[in-house]
Amino acid sequence: SPTMKVVDRGTDFGFSIGSGGAPEVHVFQGKVEVNSATIALRALQTGEAVRLDGSSLQTIPAARAGFVTEEELTRRDAEAGVQRLAAWRGASSRLSADPATVVHYVFDDAGARSIANQRAGAAPDSQGDIIGSAWTEGRWPGKKALQFRSESDRVRFTAAQSMTSMTLLAWVRVDALPRWQNVLLASDTEQPGALRWHVTRSGQLRLEIGRDLGRPRVDWEAVNSAPFVSSDRIGQWLMLATTFDGTTIRHYGNGQLIGSGASFTPPALHAGTAELGNWRGDTQRQLAAAFDEFAILSRVMSDAELRAIFQTGKP
Repeated sequence: SPTMKVVDRGTDFGFSIGSGGAPEVHVFQGKVEVNSATIALRALQTGEAVRLDGSSLQTIPAARAGFVTEEELTRRDAEAGVQRLAAWRGASSRLSADPATVVHYVFDDAGARSIANQRAGAAPDSQGDIIGSAWTEGRWPGKKALQFRSESDRVRFTAAQSMTSMTLLAWVRVDALPRWQNVLLASDTEQPGALRWHVTRSGQLRLEIGRDLGRPRVDWEAVNSAPFVSSDRIGQWLMLATTFDGTTIRHYGNGQLIGSGASFTPPALHAGTAELGNWRGDTQRQLAAAFDEFAILSRVMSDAELRAIFQTGKP
């Protein structure tokens, strides 16, 4: 604390900062050492407690009741998880019902080999067919996710709708970035308006849009974000999103803008037949990660909408 230092010597203890600036230390089992700028080092044993009153330590009765036990903290955490899962389910239902939603996967089909598109009236081929992959725990207990590990793991689906603007959104837990480009979404076809959405090896979000420049093969117009999936975010649930309004690509990490850039205006955008977490192209681009939620919308979601989705969906 600002006025006291506590050294743990193998113990179970409580440390209260104190609303009036008078910190307390309660030793329930073992030993701690306390000192400050005004007092000499003092060892406290099981059952002892002190309060720093001004420039001196005052002995007080040790009291466990004022501190949260590990069991109570676990109970509170479980209750909070149930509440947050319920709040997310409500927000998820609203996203599925959005008229602009093209594909919405919530990865709650544990044990199944396909993923239902939650959009009302979705075409049968817009369901996701699971190839390889394994089910794992998602953002909260009771919520599932799909794990991608091997080079064959992927989800294949078709989103035939053409778009003039769009939002791509995914909740992912990245385990590693072994490739120069690690695929979130990739269209099978190489045609103008086709999409490739990656995380680069340096942790940038990258959107590529197919462009016809009169060459035998399509060219790819790309915009990268600033690095976001850094080493300290590996293993965390992250909300990644990219929007395109027909002029500008914008990338978001956890609801915050992390990069933007101008792009050409294609006649139409197409996901078409595509894959999540992999790409069957001339170079291997699979993603070592778990997907908890994925959506494509045929409109640009606002900054406020993306922040709200992050706040509701963060574990």
